[in-house]
Amino acid sequence: NKDVVILSGSGMQGGSATAPASNTAPQTLAALFNQKEDESVSAIPEFMDLMTEKADMLVWTNSGTMMNAVPLLGLTKFADLLKDSYGAGAINFEDGKLVGSFKSYSGKDLADIWKKYAGPTVNMNMVNQYPTPLTGFAAFSFNPEIIKEIIKFGGMEATANQYMQQMGFTLDDITKAFKGDFVIAFSDFGIKKTEFPGPSGVGSVTQPVGKLVFNATIGDKAAYDKIVAKLAEMGEMEMKNGQYVPKGMGDYISWNMNGKNLVVATDTELMQQYLAAKGNAAVPGDVASQSKGKSIAFYFDINKILQAIPADSAYFQTSESAKATFKNIIVTSDNFNGKYVGSNFELRTI
Repeated sequence: NKDVVILSGSGMQGGSATAPASNTAPQTLAALFNQKEDESVSAIPEFMDLMTEKADMLVWTNSGTMMNAVPLLGLTKFADLLKDSYGAGAINFEDGKLVGSFKSYSGKDLADIWKKYAGPTVNMNMVNQYPTPLTGFAAFSFNPEIIKEIIKFGGMEATANQYMQQMGFTLDDITKAFKGDFVIAFSDFGIKKTEFPGPSGVGSVTQPVGKLVFNATIGDKAAYDKIVAKLAEMGEMEMKNGQYVPKGMGDYISWNMNGKNLVVATDTELMQQYLAAKGNAAVPGDVASQSKGKSIAFYFDINKILQAIPADSAYFQTSESAKATFKNIIVTSDNFNGKYVGSNFELRTI
């Protein structure tokens, strides 16, 4: 018509398009052109709030409809959990950076769960403990009881417990084993060429290398010990140097559970330096400030990774342009504030 063009079609099934029956297409279009406001997205208050924002880009998602795309889950109460759940975002191109702010709205049932277990914030001491200037980190904190609450809401608690009991522990053991503070910190990432002898002479392989530490705070040591002991009985873990480790882990990964934290590192030296807790992570001040009090914090030094691409790489020319453009990215998320979960990101340029 004079205001709008609507193209209505079908999805893809089995790799080929399935055209709607000719007698339904006109009715579909007629319904869209004559749709009442209370049947449209305009009737959603959160959407109308988004439309009032001044930004270079606006983003809207309907999380509830995504669950319907998963046939089995769409038939369970898990679908009800995402009812009236929406995502609203505003993105702006500012001087030297791309900035985004997002709001994740939840329906009543999911909001009640978020509200009940809101509060935990990232433990940046677990990041700062890293022994060398890092390339990036991911830190998040939540109450593990929320997992049990969601399973219970979906009506799967009995099934989950039955499955766990067959292995010798319970869902309570799983949620109690860890406190809910998790950190992944990494550094020294690069590209390394390794030469090796071959039938036609010396060959080589190029592969990424780096150092990484994973740290999880133990919530209940007895629950943790029970779980790993049962996993050992099943042949999934084995006793090594006085502690249970994944079977066949080898010596290239260092594993340490001291009763307070489970720490996994890419090598023994890094493990010893990290446990010494002297710390030299060199987290930028503004990144540390933005991460404080958040439930999730992610930082990645893009430029440092690009600097590691060797001159003989097929991607070197592209990386040179990227090095002159991209600096780093930081993403943070808050706890539920009673209405939504707020998140922010900054992609910073040179």
